[in-house]
Parts: sequence; structure tokens; C-alpha cells
Amino acid sequence: MATHPMEGPHWSFALGFYAKAGVSDACLLLQDRVGVDSNVLLFALFAAAERGIALSPADVRDIDATVAAWRGDIVLPLRRIRRRLKDGFAPAPSAATQALRARIKTTEIEAEQIEQAILADWLERRYGRRQPGEVNPGAILQTVVDHFAAETNPPFDVAISFEVQEAMKTLLRAL
Repeated sequence: MATHPMEGPHWSFALGFYAKAGVSDACLLLQDRVGVDSNVLLFALFAAAERGIALSPADVRDIDATVAAWRGDIVLPLRRIRRRLKDGFAPAPSAATQALRARIKTTEIEAEQIEQAILADWLERRYGRRQPGEVNPGAILQTVVDHFAAETNPPFDVAISFEVQEAMKTLLRAL
């Protein structure tokens, strides 16, 4: 159970960064093409930009493992239902299903906020209040994308995907 507050700098960063021009589309592309967990991505960028902590590939594997069950059992099923209601089978979309979809979206965001709190707990346990260091956000972003790309079957070749490269550039510009 996450003991970190649901609200805090980790959540404020995620909301603020996600709201920047092009960021949500870039995150969704990475999520849909490469299987990136946007919460892990946003959190790794928070650790870099706000805490000056460069998560290593082992750190990314560890945080992914820490939230994998929550993501798989809670966040992803909510997302699938919400997306299915957007343009799914009858009676969707309709006024009634759009209202249901909106409630599910709110629940999905709350589940993502819980995931962010779990990640904030991990960061506190792993790094505490150590002094920030020099961080290369591009390297952190690449580490996260590479981690999830390696998990696809077959592994996704990030280097040859123009769309993925452009999404990553969008995220870096937004930082």
C-alpha cells in the first residue's frame, strides 16, 4: 500500500507536464506502439527534472515490476473499457454510455494517481532526500522507452520508428 500522499510534487508534475502541447499525444503513441506505461514515463521524467535523479535501467525495471500488477489488474482494464465505450459496440457511443465513460475515466485517473503514489514511495525508499545530480532527460526517456520496447513480442525497434522518435522529441521539447 502506498503511504505517499496522493497529492504532491509527483502528481502535480504529471498533470502539468501531460497538459503541455503535444505531450498527451506523444505519451499515447508510446503507450500504444511500444507498450510504455505513461505513469512510469512521467514519473521517471519527474525524478529527473524535479529531483535531479537519473533512474538507471535497473531502476526502471524495478519500478515497472513494482506497479506491474496494479497496472495490469486495475489501470489497463479500466482503460480498455473506457476506450471501448468511445466507439465500441451498440449502444455505444450514446449519451448514456458517454456518461458512463466519463465516470470510468475519472476512476482510471484515480487509479493512475495511486500508481504515481506507489512510485513516489519507491523513490523515497530508494533515494531519500539525496542531493540532486546532473541528469540527462533524453537518456532517461530513452531508458524508459527501451525498457518497454524490449518487453514487446517481438521486441520493438525504437530506432527505426519515425513516429516513436518524434514522440520522444516532443516530450523532450516540453521539458
